[in-house]
Amino acid sequence: MKRRHGLMVSGNAPPVRDGVGDCTNRLICELARQRPEWRWSWLCRRPRWFQTPVVRGEGLTIFRPSHSWSRRGIGLDCAVARVLGPDLIHVQEQIHSFFETSAACRIADVATSAGLP
Repeated sequence: MKRRHGLMVSGNAPPVRDGVGDCTNRLICELARQRPEWRWSWLCRRPRWFQTPVVRGEGLTIFRPSHSWSRRGIGLDCAVARVLGPDLIHVQEQIHSFFETSAACRIADVATSAGLP
């Protein structure tokens, strides 16, 4: 039986100090604790262009394909979301972050057209 897959989408992830990233980190840790049978991934921006695009942690893989929410960056993020084909997508963004929110919505739209109900 295929493991269910949850995908978190946010602008930043630790080690970047950011309210949204910190909150998302606590949320995904709790979800992983409550649903250990699920596979968990996190899609976000890369803090610096030279940092690794994939980071594996305890029960979690962080995908950081791009450094910004530019048109090219959104395209890379959408490609990753499409390949991951998650069963659940959670978008966690700041309310005043209109540019990032539109990017996150586009990523979720692409992932849902990959076969989600």
